[in-house]
Amino acid sequence: MAILRSRRLATVLGAPVDHLSAANIEAMVDNRIPEAFDLDFKGTLYGNSDKDRRDLCGDVASLANASGGLIVLGVEEDDHAVASSAPGVELSDDERNRMLQILASGIAPLPAVEIHSVPSTADPSRGWWLVAVPRSSGAPHAVIVNDGFRFPIRHGTTTRYLSEPEVAAEYRRRDMRSSNLAVRLAEVLKDALANVDRNHGAWVVVGLVPEHAGALEISQKRLDEMRQNYAGRELFDVGRAGAHFSWVRTGRGKYTVGDGPHARADSPLPHYGYAELHTDGTGSYAIELWDLADRLRQRDREGEEPVEDQIVPDEIIALALLNGLRRLGAHARDTTGAAGAANLLAQLVPSPGRTVQIGHTRRFGFAESRSGNGVSTSAIAETAAALDDIAEPGAALVATAARLLDELGNSFGIPEMGQLSLDGEIRVRYWQDAGPLVTWAEQHGVVTTDTAIAGT
Repeated sequence: MAILRSRRLATVLGAPVDHLSAANIEAMVDNRIPEAFDLDFKGTLYGNSDKDRRDLCGDVASLANASGGLIVLGVEEDDHAVASSAPGVELSDDERNRMLQILASGIAPLPAVEIHSVPSTADPSRGWWLVAVPRSSGAPHAVIVNDGFRFPIRHGTTTRYLSEPEVAAEYRRRDMRSSNLAVRLAEVLKDALANVDRNHGAWVVVGLVPEHAGALEISQKRLDEMRQNYAGRELFDVGRAGAHFSWVRTGRGKYTVGDGPHARADSPLPHYGYAELHTDGTGSYAIELWDLADRLRQRDREGEEPVEDQIVPDEIIALALLNGLRRLGAHARDTTGAAGAANLLAQLVPSPGRTVQIGHTRRFGFAESRSGNGVSTSAIAETAAALDDIAEPGAALVATAARLLDELGNSFGIPEMGQLSLDGEIRVRYWQDAGPLVTWAEQHGVVTTDTAIAGT
């Protein structure tokens, strides 16, 4: 699914951007399609001189800073900026990679961009490159010129550069978008925690909002597919959760997934796991954390109110983040077609009226706290990552989960949690049973290590 979705372009060109064919492109000439604020024609490939490289970066950045749009390489225009011929250009993986490398080194920050080819039916080695650029929430994007920056913006069929006051205004708009994003993430987590049974244990929840929203319909067919994917599925793909989802339902603009109701439970709300999967790619994934001290409490103080701190397992927090990120990333990218960066927020909350600590049972199976202090409200962590990095298993997914994991631990006086490293490695000595993690790591090229955290 293309990151550039434009009803106007789909109407003008005869198909959505990600479905354009050789016939659609050749028809641009017959139909005398003109360039526009969101459509740019180039008769040849971008060259490799400094000027040519700047032109590529400027064309992409100008679209990202404006309304987004499509650059078609291999279509020539006449003096009136109307498509006049479609001779095509050479197609190769090397050329695509060259353009991506030029963009990565020449634009700051790099906007979302897709480059894909449309082969000619007469000669598949030739055809057209489509450079698709959505409007960017991270604007303004600068083109690096010598040691300075210039900020291009598409204006009609031409490009101009933003003035200093305009650049300042764009940065203020970016800050406002970031603030709105933080509010959205907080609301997503709040909604998730309002729909689970919090009376018996602490919960950890991770939320995701994509940079470029996706689109997913609410329909009976899609609901059936979601049920097939989630109903009966274990809460964790990596590691052991001991519980599974049992239902999928629809909500306003989202699908919800949970367990229960359980026969002996005093609440019909999910008791072990809950997810909200929004149609725009936003989502949340919540897991209950069992209380390691509960057995001792029941044995030693039968009948008394459980007033002691809850102690939750560090390993399950790590697994919840690892699995939650993976599933949310896959939903956003693969199911809804969202793209760009994933903005992430994690929260660990105790049961109402309780205080929670982080602990483990790696020493002889006895519950032991690692916390320098307890938390009675919530611990919060936030980061960002490319959707591609968390939608698939790998070191980048592990590193992203590690950032959230360590920041949650900081609220409890724990400098580093240990299970996952910021380099994307699995530290086996911080797992009671590392076997499933080691197997998973071997399958996906993730390094495992027995290295201890310095100073511990």
